[in-house]
Amino acid sequence: MASRLGVGQAMVGQGFEFDVIVATILGGTSIAGGEGSVFGMLIGAFIVGFIANGLNLLGIHSFYQSILKGAVLVGAVL
Repeated sequence: MASRLGVGQAMVGQGFEFDVIVATILGGTSIAGGEGSVFGMLIGAFIVGFIANGLNLLGIHSFYQSILKGAVLVGAVL
């Protein structure tokens, strides 16, 4: 965000916590602790990014985007 805005702000990343958790779980990191890989987390981040971008292009409201990301998270955990 700092590169886009040209200025750094402390609160810029607020609200991205859920996306980070979903990306980490999709990348294969265990919820109960243990191991994960950087490559897996990167793949998870790409998946979350593709989902978010696709839903934005479709004009889906952000509330429903969060619901879909939660469903993806539940599906990955199961």
